[in-house]
Amino acid sequence: MIGAGLALVGFMAFGMIGREGKNKECKPTPAAIAENSKAAANAASEFMGTALFVKAPVLAYMVSGTHGKPITQKQLARVNSVEDLMSHYPSNWIKGYNSMEVITQINGEEKRAISPNNVFNQAQKALLMAADLSTDVKIQVNYQAEAGNGKLEEREMKVAYTVVPATEAQYAGGYELMVAYLREQGKDKFHANAITNENAPLIRFTVNENGATEAVHVIESSENPEIDQILLDMIKEMPKWVPAKNVEGVPVKQSFDFKVGPDLC
Repeated sequence: MIGAGLALVGFMAFGMIGREGKNKECKPTPAAIAENSKAAANAASEFMGTALFVKAPVLAYMVSGTHGKPITQKQLARVNSVEDLMSHYPSNWIKGYNSMEVITQINGEEKRAISPNNVFNQAQKALLMAADLSTDVKIQVNYQAEAGNGKLEEREMKVAYTVVPATEAQYAGGYELMVAYLREQGKDKFHANAITNENAPLIRFTVNENGATEAVHVIESSENPEIDQILLDMIKEMPKWVPAKNVEGVPVKQSFDFKVGPDLC
């Protein structure tokens, strides 16, 4: 057990493998709530009244895609204008266009194409369809809008979407089993109060074409090498996933973030 003192340690796991990315609402499963409440009650019954009893914060375990605003290759194939990408596109502000630029990564190399308005031309559509998975498609719109004095002024709008597989990777057995795995692997290995909002660790990993985890590494350290190693091992030893697939149904790699902390919402 890592850390000093005796603590009541509760683990609540959140299985955030999803298309909403990092903005998705954090919600514990009923099983996680019940398990955490039972563990807390048992520990309190055993240690309450002793001088050593210290209640530790509940730790949340969260796994999510590394993307911000996700978009699939299928969705990119259907777009004809910027309005098709943005559900709340401010067309009523815009009085005219100067240009619209698409910036993508193809085989690791940055590619750009420009059109004179908000409609994607053939060169831009080709870049959208060829963009590397797990990279950002950036759209930069230069337009004219009416100023307060009735005159037109030049403005710029930038948006970015991360290209995700047509079918994203899923933990084999589903959400509940992933939650159970994380909770069990984290149990009794370090004190919950060893991790705070200030040192919440972030581990990044890739699920490869065979469903195995690889390229597991620390993005943000817990500032405790032993805890970092425990978390790395949890992901490295994780059972196989169902791999992601591209639009042709071919398995492809996909990256995920694994974060632990008392408050991940």
